[in-house]
Amino acid sequence: MDRIVTYLDRFVWFQSDHQLYTVTLWIVLTYIVDYIDTVAMLWLTSPTRECGKSLVLDILEQLCRNPKASANMSNAVLFRLAADGCTLMFDEVDNIFGRGGDEEQKALLNAAYRRGRTAMRMGGPPRDLRVEEFDVFAPVALAGIGDLPDTVASRCAPIRMQRKPKAIPKQRFRLRVEKVHGDLEQLRNDIESALAPLAEEIGAAFPLLPDELGDRQQDIWEPMLAIADAAGDGWEKWAREAAVALHSGVDESDGSIGIQLLSDIRLVFGDEDRLATSALREWLLKLEEAPWGDLYGKQITARFLADKLKPFGIHSKTLRIGDKTLRGYEKAAFLEPWDRYLPATSATDTTTDTAQGDSPEAGAATVRNTNATPGDVTDVLPLVADSGFGESSTPTRDVVPVADVSLQEATQNRIDGLGAEVISEFGRST
Repeated sequence: MDRIVTYLDRFVWFQSDHQLYTVTLWIVLTYIVDYIDTVAMLWLTSPTRECGKSLVLDILEQLCRNPKASANMSNAVLFRLAADGCTLMFDEVDNIFGRGGDEEQKALLNAAYRRGRTAMRMGGPPRDLRVEEFDVFAPVALAGIGDLPDTVASRCAPIRMQRKPKAIPKQRFRLRVEKVHGDLEQLRNDIESALAPLAEEIGAAFPLLPDELGDRQQDIWEPMLAIADAAGDGWEKWAREAAVALHSGVDESDGSIGIQLLSDIRLVFGDEDRLATSALREWLLKLEEAPWGDLYGKQITARFLADKLKPFGIHSKTLRIGDKTLRGYEKAAFLEPWDRYLPATSATDTTTDTAQGDSPEAGAATVRNTNATPGDVTDVLPLVADSGFGESSTPTRDVVPVADVSLQEATQNRIDGLGAEVISEFGRST
């Protein structure tokens, strides 16, 4: 795997090591697909052309197991190649998922990430037709400009690429030269040889999954993390860091128009308790960097709002606003979806509650985290002190429970071993 990293890094500029490590893990993943039940799609995307997506596909085609690359693959070919154990690669997928795209092919690709999903067709001689099932489970790499449909993106390990800075030199990948004089064939043979005695063990492993990932993200990353654990030598740490970093904000804020709509509506509502549909729409259209003024070539409508908010259980109703009766939305209907799907706007929104009126003196009010339970702060400190996944050297200390600590007490408690100081200002000299 270190050699794969070195080889990729010779030719491709990635924005981060997280991307480089993920592509490496995915290459290895194609060799153990017979022993696993879920497989991530690798999604190479960029805002414009000439960002290296096709270059990565060219290298994948040389290093992955049984690769089949195409810019235009019929559905019948797709599920038959998947059933034959091929690694499928699609370039320019914006043609598949754009307007007038192939919905059946989208459904087949969605099904490819989990074992057991099949495509059914009628086959056999005309007088003896019967149902034939084709297993569509297969590693799939997608490359294209822009975003994918939400259902597809949720099954992907996203590699968001940018054009290489001119000041960073990379070797030019010349396939003829690499095939004759390069390390491609030897590297591919070594990957296969190294995985042969380990594949079954890796497939049966239950690796530790980062809590930061959603359920489906954990599903698609589980085999790659098992590979990283088997490799050791730092890979177990790098892989988990890559998984969290690549999915941070992608699946929710970038991958779903519904999530972005919820976020922008929260911004528009502000302190209002209710808004007419017409007013909500007008304010959304005024958000300069939001897509609502030119979504699919036109402005959003009241019907669009109703359709996108309905899956979250949010519906318009007849409201009394000023001296008028209008259709609109109440803020209360958004509170639970905002809490479920969006990050908190600030720490004070959900974590603190300051007692008022009954405090013996200013500045000594009790600050409580209502969700906390009594416990030693030392249960948490190792996670802060150690940015990796190993043991922390932070010494154990007896401290007061985190669920009920006064500000005055908190300022007196010294936390050793972190190498940094946290200073809080409470609006007055201390």
